[in-house]
Amino acid sequence: MFCILSGALVAQKIISQKSKLIESILLRYLRFVIPFFSAGCIFLIIECTIGYHAVKCGKVLNLAWIGTHNQIKVKFNDVLEMAFLFKYTIDASLWTILPIFVGNIIIYIINYVLFKIKIPEKYWGYIYITLFLLSIIKYDINSLCVSCCILGAGMIHVWNRIKIPYQLADTFCILVILMVTFGHSYLLEVISQRIDIPVRLGLDGYGYIFYAIMLLLCIKNSRILKIFFEKYLSHNANLSFPIYVLHMPLIMSFSALICLHLYDKVNYSINFVINIIISSLLVIGSAYCYEKYIDKYQNRLMNKITTH
Repeated sequence: MFCILSGALVAQKIISQKSKLIESILLRYLRFVIPFFSAGCIFLIIECTIGYHAVKCGKVLNLAWIGTHNQIKVKFNDVLEMAFLFKYTIDASLWTILPIFVGNIIIYIINYVLFKIKIPEKYWGYIYITLFLLSIIKYDINSLCVSCCILGAGMIHVWNRIKIPYQLADTFCILVILMVTFGHSYLLEVISQRIDIPVRLGLDGYGYIFYAIMLLLCIKNSRILKIFFEKYLSHNANLSFPIYVLHMPLIMSFSALICLHLYDKVNYSINFVINIIISSLLVIGSAYCYEKYIDKYQNRLMNKITTH
């Protein structure tokens, strides 16, 4: 879903000159490097202070997957590799960053080529969608993420030229929310029993592709989403990135430590509820501090780089 939305965002930039293409690629790279370097430094600070307890917590709870997110001792070299090479050895949840970056660069190049050969913009969406269909003949999780960026580019160009009644857009919006919240897992299990595609490797990803496409359509026409964004998300949209980047290291350090501390003192259900409440407050509070004290300086630096 993030891949599709990212593709839709960068596809709206028209690139008419080779110098602008190079500049756009460089700036996009820096848009990833600067915040991920800051986040990596936070990961290193956590390592040097409270430490990561995911492996021990996973063994105690007999949940092996918890420990897979952090099995190394974070070093400054890991921070540099995460920031500049987009490696996710520190945090496995960041594995999509490199495919998204590659997809964004491909979109910039395609936009430049389409502009240079003077193909009317009204056809760009269909060209992108054709490229997406050609690119998913063989399933691979990393290439699929790149393909989804291309799909997002195609969808935003198509949707910009389609006007549907707001009633229909609102209906799509409600259905997507209900499916993601209540019916996604059940539907995938039912379908997976009839066709030979692993749920977690195939259907899950394709399901979210469908939801992202519908949400792109809803964003342009739905009154429900418009009201929701204006009243609730417009002031907190900047928190989405720090929440995405910080949630896993905080869970694998503070939350795991809390879980271990309460393990012999309360039953598992109470432990879980306490951990959810504390972790949510911790992640949101950390994201707010990151946005207020770090992100604004990153934006200033990016603005200086852009204007020179």
